This record gives sequence, structure tokens and C-alpha cells, in this order.
Amino acid sequence: MNSTSARCLWAAKFNIWLCLIFAIVLNGSVSAATPENTSSSVSKNFDDAKNGHGSTRERAIAALANVSAREEADYNISDELLGIVAKTSDIFVRIVAIETLGKLQINVTKDDKALTKYREPFMNILAKKDEPNMVKKAIVLVFGETLRKTRLMDKDRVYPEIVKLASHRGEDPVRLAAIGVIGNFGADDGINVLADVLNAQESRVREVAAKAIFHYLDSNSGVTIHPGAVNKLVEMLKDKDSYVRSSALRAIPSFIQANNTLATE
Repeated sequence: MNSTSARCLWAAKFNIWLCLIFAIVLNGSVSAATPENTSSSVSKNFDDAKNGHGSTRERAIAALANVSAREEADYNISDELLGIVAKTSDIFVRIVAIETLGKLQINVTKDDKALTKYREPFMNILAKKDEPNMVKKAIVLVFGETLRKTRLMDKDRVYPEIVKLASHRGEDPVRLAAIGVIGNFGADDGINVLADVLNAQESRVREVAAKAIFHYLDSNSGVTIHPGAVNKLVEMLKDKDSYVRSSALRAIPSFIQANNTLATE
């Protein structure tokens, strides 16, 4: 085959490919998501979130975390999710709805719209003794991701309740989650609260408290530290539980970072 024939053959193949690509695009097989398609998807997920069952409902609720601020407002998604949390008996559906509300607060709604709506309902659930620990843990974790110490309602209303949960006895998951939140929240008294938790009998609780202290000190400087907290961490280096020893070893260097000082006895 000479060079002219080869070029003709190549051109013919190229034109065929162009025609195929044009046909595919024209038929809509390859296309970017249009507003109509997006709206239809949100509508379907919203309907499944309200009326679906099991994993289908869970997936639909989780997908609502990806809506736009306009779609959240048009469908009143935050209120619908709060209704699911309050009225649905399926624990796993409730947990997904709680997590989705947290994601809406972080990524979608403006002016703390989602947080303003779920703050009090979530606090009421935490106060109920008959609520499942799995649901309470999910709420505490969402608070941990969305609370800010610069907001008065977070600092004065929610944080004290998180501290109460951290002071409970035992090794329940709600207490462990609350301890972690205190370390991330960074309130002025956080280091003292966590230092008290280091005296817990449960090794898992002490381990989580030591990790929380590390996170607290890693994010906050100029902290006044009670010597008792340092002494307790040093004692934990001799703990029979290797995880406790490891957490203490990681936390101790944070005490000597710049601007931290020891309180006088």
C-alpha cells in the first residue's frame, strides 16, 4: 500500500470515529449532568429518603448530602432529615440522617442553617436515657465536626453537655466519642477536663483521653497545664496496656511545646 492510499484509509477511519462520537453525544449517551438531570436525581433521592426502606433509604439519605444550597432550601431537606431522626424506628436510617445533617452544615447550608435546626433536637436526644447509644454516638461525632468555640450557643449550651457525657462511668461509645470531641473543641477548660478523665479505671477510656490531650495541645498554645496531668501521663507509661502506654508517650511531648506553662500546685 502506497503512502497516498494509507493516508486515505486513515482519513476514512478518522471520519468514521468522528461520526460515531457525534452520534453518541447527540443521543445523550455521553453528556454532562444537566440541571434537569440533577433536579430529577434530587427529587428521586428525596422521595426514597421519605418513603424508601432499608439500604435503599439509607443510600438516598446519604446522597442528599451532595445537593446544592438552593436544592436544600427548595426541598426543605434539613427539616425532612430531622423528621426522620425523630420518627423513624430504624436505627441505621436515623444514623445516616444524622450524619447527612452534619455534612449539610459543613458543605452546603449557609449561615449555620443546618446546625441551627439540629442543635436543640440533637441535645434533646442526648438527654433521653432510652435512646440507643449508637444514635447518641452519631450525634456526638457530628457535634465534634460542626461545633465551634467561637459560637456562644456551641460553647455555652452544647459543650457543657458533652463534658457531662465524658464524665460518665464505664466504657460506652458515647463517652469515648465525647472525650474525643473535647480534645478537638479546644475550650479553655478542656485540658483540665481531659486530665480528670486520665484517672478513669477503664484502660480504653484513659487511652482515648491521652489521645484527646495530644489533639488539644496540638491545636492550642499558651495552655496552663496542671502538674497532676503530666504526672498521670508519666504513670501511664508503665501501664500494662500497650495502647495506653503508646497514647501517653505520644501526648507527653505536646506538653513542652512553645508557650505552654505548668500551673502552680
